[in-house]
Amino acid sequence: MDKDLLDLINKMISWNNPLTYPAVKNLFKYVANPYCHFDILEGHKPLYRTRAHSDNDDEYFYNERDLTFRYDVPNITSFGRCNEPLQSLFYASDNIEISLSEVFNKEKLENLKDVSYVTTGVWNFAKNVIVAPIFEPDNVDIANNSLIDVTNKCKAFIDDFNIIPQKDLLKAILSSISNEFTRPFSKDANAYLFSAAYSNFIFEAVDRFNPSNQMEGIVYPTCKGIYGIRNLGLNYAFKNSIIGFGNKIELAYALRGKLEKVNKTITATDVVRSISVDKITGKITWP
Repeated sequence: MDKDLLDLINKMISWNNPLTYPAVKNLFKYVANPYCHFDILEGHKPLYRTRAHSDNDDEYFYNERDLTFRYDVPNITSFGRCNEPLQSLFYASDNIEISLSEVFNKEKLENLKDVSYVTTGVWNFAKNVIVAPIFEPDNVDIANNSLIDVTNKCKAFIDDFNIIPQKDLLKAILSSISNEFTRPFSKDANAYLFSAAYSNFIFEAVDRFNPSNQMEGIVYPTCKGIYGIRNLGLNYAFKNSIIGFGNKIELAYALRGKLEKVNKTITATDVVRSISVDKITGKITWP
């Protein structure tokens, strides 16, 4: 039974068919309990979210809204690592090099750019946030020690639940799922179908010991194939409802600069820091 179920999951991953999406989510409801979660505390280290500009190197973003999540929902036509089509989430990293590298590589893949102009919003945790982690995969070239520690704690958390008869199966499934989050950037609209299905299962879940608590974010590993950054930090996806002034994650300031790759290293030049961000209007003032 255990092997048959794991084989079914791996087979569904290989199908890469959006018609299987509801079935995948139902499968998670059947096997993916309990799920590990924890609080990121107010004042935790900042988050970085980077947005690319158009080809105009004189363009600036002048409002907090420009640096949050996507508002053009009808244009979200493919699965992201955590989002469904027509679903907007707030993606960020706790390391600026990861944030810059992922946007630079995405721009190179999708728009064939060797030079990109970007703005990075630096965001602070103004209140505690409940998140669920994705396991660190086993088959990576460079491991992330922070996520390995979280993964081991989550496995211990699962082992502590005596009411779960298939603990090894659950851990094997979660390990298999983690590989889906580390897929390299792809133009395939369904490349992240499986990781998006699991993410939305988590976003709909509640804390069994405190049903008023819903998951607000997901911590997931950095994708493979980007040189030298997998061990630097963690990636996150949050519900849009906790983003913005007066909410749990607030914009502190913004950085604008030019990105290009030199000797395998993505280098930022011409960096300008915002002077201020108005907490009422969201207006960003630049030098």
